[in-house]
Amino acid sequence: MVSDDTIDLLATCTSSIGEGNDLSRAEFTEEELRDIKSSAFPEVLEFLNETGYSVCRNCQSQEGSCHCTEPNPSRAYKIDLRELVEHISDVVEEYDGYSDAQLEQESDSHWRLQVESKNFGQVIFEIVSNSDGVREYSPDLEEKRFPVCLVRSEWVSESNLRFFWRQLLDRETLDQIESQIRDVTSPLNEAVCKTGSELVEKSRNSIEYNLREFLESQGYHTIDLRDHVSDVLTDVEEQKIEFAVMNEEEDIIILCDCESNEGQLHFHLIAEDSLQSTKETICETAAEKMKRKLSNLEEYNQKEKNLQSRTKAAAMIIAAVGFTPVAKYIPSILNINIPGISNFGGLLELLLYFVGIALVLILLQPAIMMTLFSWDIRGYRARFRSFF
Repeated sequence: MVSDDTIDLLATCTSSIGEGNDLSRAEFTEEELRDIKSSAFPEVLEFLNETGYSVCRNCQSQEGSCHCTEPNPSRAYKIDLRELVEHISDVVEEYDGYSDAQLEQESDSHWRLQVESKNFGQVIFEIVSNSDGVREYSPDLEEKRFPVCLVRSEWVSESNLRFFWRQLLDRETLDQIESQIRDVTSPLNEAVCKTGSELVEKSRNSIEYNLREFLESQGYHTIDLRDHVSDVLTDVEEQKIEFAVMNEEEDIIILCDCESNEGQLHFHLIAEDSLQSTKETICETAAEKMKRKLSNLEEYNQKEKNLQSRTKAAAMIIAAVGFTPVAKYIPSILNINIPGISNFGGLLELLLYFVGIALVLILLQPAIMMTLFSWDIRGYRARFRSFF
């Protein structure tokens, strides 16, 4: 068992490597290592290789090249990358959700660690010994592939799913990775819309009502969640539940804005008293339908706000309509005579009428669409049956 002090000592050393440098070329003197964590030095030797020479701490030159009047030599070491990576592999394999770790060295600066997740199958960690390498490998949640760097880098952060090796030794990091994989491959919630926006807050009652109506049209009925799945309420904050519905198979759907997907109005699916994946379920269908409604309404609102364009269109319409009565006299005024067309002026007048009507429809389209807009996401048959 490697102590925390030893891991901290190694983490401090690897964090000191500059951007673009490879850990395999970095040297650390015995005095430097003892200065960081003296008590851990005997144990850290397991992860070090002797270079066979000493380095002067005054001038940083090898002992034979030092010209200091009072040399201060200290034995030099390099980190045994293979030993460090194997330790990472061993610790990751011990994580509750992982097994069957396989470590392969792809190059002098790249190792591939594959483990079997009991929830999601194969998970891959691309371990590299320099910052350039971690930049080359893009994290992929669907492929369950994550870059891991043995040195600190501006590219390494949990938010972009590129990890520093020390993080893989923490259970919390592996829990986070599992959670993010689950959100993509088997999400335990299905987002409908962001809360807090003016459009959503203004229409929230309509959104929630029509989501419930849609689910009821699919065979669900409203329930009091506390009468059915009280154990699950530890995962879903009861006070943030908007409604709960259940079908004949006793599958329960909750609409809420709890912290599991903070800032989003979202669905949870409960079956057999536990949260289940919402992927490819009626939750996903309902959410997608409502997202389309919101997108359409935002588009109509934007067109409504485009006052300048509406003003230009109105001016065109007024000009066209006002010009229409005199249109039939234009051919005679300009002495235009088109063979085969005896009433060119009348045709021109008719054409301008149609142009005017088209412009009016274009101008009024946003207002017409807003008037016809409905939050109802049920199919036409369900809507028709609701009238009887």
